[in-house]
Amino acid sequence: MSLLESVRVNGVEPVRYLEVQRGELQVQELGEGVVLMTGSQCNVLQKRSGGESVRAEGFASQVWVRRRGGWQMALFHGTRTMP
Repeated sequence: MSLLESVRVNGVEPVRYLEVQRGELQVQELGEGVVLMTGSQCNVLQKRSGGESVRAEGFASQVWVRRRGGWQMALFHGTRTMP
């Protein structure tokens, strides 16, 4: 299962992610093994019940932590921006 297929709210899949696009990313080291990644993001969504797709543009922030030899996302926050 892909990340896009695994997005759920209370076990229900209210929307289907058709596409996720990321803009230029800014990466800032916050400490040893901790980075903040920010940048624009555009999602193309469709209600599971059908209908036309919706383009949602926004800004995303992610905190990544190095654990057990790999990087794990510790926090994600997305804010929709108005066109």
